Formats: sequence, C-alpha cells, structure tokens
Amino acid sequence: MKDVSKTVLKVTERMARKEAASSSEAFPPVCAGILHQPKRPQQKDK
Repeated sequence: MKDVSKTVLKVTERMARKEAASSSEAFPPVCAGILHQPKRPQQKDK
C-alpha cells in the first residue's frame, strides 16, 4: 500500500509541475483581465 501511495504522490507532483509550467507560458495571462479595467462612460442625466 505504501508503494502505491508513493507512486500516486509522484505522479500527482509531476502533473502539478507540468500544469504550472504550461499555464505560466500562456499569453495573455489570466490576470490581464483583472488588471485592465477601462473607465465606464459617464451617464448623462435627462
């Protein structure tokens, strides 16, 4: 059982590292939408 747990832990670690590496290379970054917030136009009162 311990061998299976160690194997699963190693596989999970590899998957997490690959996901982190691939997501860090993506362009545009996910946070770009949060950082760029244009001002809304002012509403004219009638």
